Amino acid sequence: MSGGADDKIKEDNECRTMRPKLKYSMSYCPSMSRPLDFSVKGPVPIYIHKKQKVLTGCSYIELKLQKHSKVGEITFRNYYTASVSVLLLKSNTLQGPAMGSRNWEVGIKNRTLMNQPHCENGAQDYFSLFSTEAWNNVSKLKIILRQPSPMCKTFHLEEIKLYADVPRFGRPFFEQKLPPYLIHNTTAAISWRPSTKTYNEMQFAHRPDTNNKTQCLGYVVEQVPNNYDSSKIM
Repeated sequence: MSGGADDKIKEDNECRTMRPKLKYSMSYCPSMSRPLDFSVKGPVPIYIHKKQKVLTGCSYIELKLQKHSKVGEITFRNYYTASVSVLLLKSNTLQGPAMGSRNWEVGIKNRTLMNQPHCENGAQDYFSLFSTEAWNNVSKLKIILRQPSPMCKTFHLEEIKLYADVPRFGRPFFEQKLPPYLIHNTTAAISWRPSTKTYNEMQFAHRPDTNNKTQCLGYVVEQVPNNYDSSKIM
């Protein structure tokens, strides 16, 4: 008995050592767990005349990145903002410092957050804005906030985060690659298609014999007689 137990323990240890040591992470993409670092300024109200500070229902938030980087996604939680626009200030390393205020580029012209500015729909929802084009070497972002409803005097964005890569949810990565034989067998199993000969062999031709049995490919299926009384089962 002891010899059989020792052999079983040895076999379990061998199987355990042959298993690939994989480390899964809940955050599949590194950029998901490491958003870009930036500082926030605002929201700053926008006035038509500097002397007459009348609320226009428009303000902006300025995000200054700690280092020039690629921006692929912006996530935030809305607080009664009807629509937003995104402006980009890129840095050209060949020409030295960052460009001036006249070189702001339009990243997103107008994104609606609340279909009805006077209602609650979308007022406190989470949103994600993707870059339609490559936003490379970005030094600053300016988000224009609009709220035409006079009922909402306070509106802004909360929990703002910037990510470099899109999409953030990608394929899982591992510390150690899968063994070649496992990759080969998995690929072969996925791409396997039955040939014409195999398909014809798999066509079940039910041929009941005298013993009330059906012969199938490699196994026997027991059939229940037609006159069998199921009420006898206790």
